[in-house]
Amino acid sequence: MDKLTAAKVLLDVAQTESFTATADRLEMSRPMVTRYVEAMENWLGARLLNRTTRKVSLTNMGKQVLPDMQRWVEQALHLEESLMPGEALSGFIRVSTSMSFGFSQLMPALHEFRQRIPV
Repeated sequence: MDKLTAAKVLLDVAQTESFTATADRLEMSRPMVTRYVEAMENWLGARLLNRTTRKVSLTNMGKQVLPDMQRWVEQALHLEESLMPGEALSGFIRVSTSMSFGFSQLMPALHEFRQRIPV
């Protein structure tokens, strides 16, 4: 499992105090959030969150490692950004259209776009 993503998920759970809210915010399933949190706990060898049916809170160890984890994630994001070319395109575009328009207009435009800007 990706440790950086697991750290981001754990930080979000610590902020929202909810696995469900984190799953909604990060657009992933609740079981996936649980797996990421468990992966971080296994990697660090310590329980980081107290879980009850009503609330999620940081353990004492979680409170200790949270600032270091936050710095680590920020440094990783900074490094990632510094390695990206300034003019590079990034992100996702979601388009909804009819099937006929997609085939007749959108697909040729996407083909031309991918020729000019290879991934």
